[in-house]
Amino acid sequence: MAVGSILLFDELPEGSAFSLPTTDRGLLLAFASALGLAGLGTQGVYVSKQGSDTSGDGSFFRPFLTIQRALTSITDASSSKPYVVYVGPGTFTEPFGLTPWVTVSGAGRFATTLAPVQANWIAAAFAAAGVQKAALEHFTLGASLVADFAAISAAGTTSLLLQDVFVDGATSPAMTFTGASANSRVFLQNIEASLTFVSTFFIFNNINSVANAIFVNGAYVYNGNDLYLTQHHLSGSIGNGPTVTSTATTAANRLFLTVGQDCLIASSPSITGIFASLQGPMRIRRVGPDAAAEFSFAGSVVAPSVGSIPLIMGGDNLIFANNSADRVYSIGRPTFNGTRIRVKNQSPFNIDFTFLGAAGTTGDASYIGPFGYIEMWLSDGTWMVDNPVQTGTTQLAAGLSPFIPADIFTVGAGVGPGNIQATLATFSGAQGNIVAKVSDRVVGTRAGGGGFRLTSIDPLTGATVATDTGVYDWMAKRP
Repeated sequence: MAVGSILLFDELPEGSAFSLPTTDRGLLLAFASALGLAGLGTQGVYVSKQGSDTSGDGSFFRPFLTIQRALTSITDASSSKPYVVYVGPGTFTEPFGLTPWVTVSGAGRFATTLAPVQANWIAAAFAAAGVQKAALEHFTLGASLVADFAAISAAGTTSLLLQDVFVDGATSPAMTFTGASANSRVFLQNIEASLTFVSTFFIFNNINSVANAIFVNGAYVYNGNDLYLTQHHLSGSIGNGPTVTSTATTAANRLFLTVGQDCLIASSPSITGIFASLQGPMRIRRVGPDAAAEFSFAGSVVAPSVGSIPLIMGGDNLIFANNSADRVYSIGRPTFNGTRIRVKNQSPFNIDFTFLGAAGTTGDASYIGPFGYIEMWLSDGTWMVDNPVQTGTTQLAAGLSPFIPADIFTVGAGVGPGNIQATLATFSGAQGNIVAKVSDRVVGTRAGGGGFRLTSIDPLTGATVATDTGVYDWMAKRP
């Protein structure tokens, strides 16, 4: 059977000028199948466990023994003349340095294993200016892979592609990529690790990345600093929560990671640094500090303050507060609609909210009371804030309560007794009907002076029950 215009070995006509012993045809056919016949029409160099670095010439019939020997033999690779080094089945432990415009292609992810133990898989040839690209594909990774463009001072636009790779969990290898400039990039496609692999898997240091169809049981680690902006995109993948860390001090040099909706992230991510930006439909759990705090988003309308707590844009941010006094939480304004924040107050104190970048909605709740809960989500650039029931406890004196700070949005229509209610907690002296008179209500937020006063009223005379000094639990709801 012919493939294109190429005859398979068993189809060689009898008496042709090319003859091949019948006993060798099966071996060569298996080798050709593993490598792929498409390579016969490209600039190809061949490597085999049956090859030789001394008598081989890198041809299909006389392959080299090692990958490095194949790479050394290539002296004219360029964007217009790329090469493929075809590596046959087997395990290759000899070190090699990947050179520009060369693809190292295994015989298949379960046929070829690359396991060199070396400090850098990138050769010094990548230091040249201009566009430099290379690729690794179709193999099992049996040792940690390190691609460090900074170590060889890469000056140009450098790109590395890894695709169709299986990671042997028994050896616990990792992949570490380090960039030399904002023009350093790595592209990952169809990478799978065995289920026994549970440690950190990908480490990206100051390098841009695009990853798709990644199936690992390990973690993704993204690191950035103040050298330049780095951007990452993860899609169609499975793994543990990413760790995003940036020491950048300016928004221009922030680290930006986008996680697609088609990703399944098993654990909560970690974000460290005010310009460590994470965007995606993930959930993160934060413990609010026992102090005034700012919760920010890298790339916010208002630049985050030093020491602010980064959250996920487009994600579900759950904050638990255990405060020892009333606190103020300042909320940044992200640029991604659909961002959600939920705050659970686990203390007997209040938490007031301020919204940075004029992102608050007039009339929405401005605080949560003791042991309260609140939700907010960004829509059209504005925080839409849920309005929880406000609760508290107060004691009357001469039938009147002290002024109770609270969010009060109207004193006109809809201010019936159902909006502010009180129930007796501890009887003292007498008891009347407890009401919040319209004249005792001040419209405004709790922090802005809003609130009300309760009065004990005699239901027969309408007079204040001056002997009522009881303790009352109160509840206020938005009309």
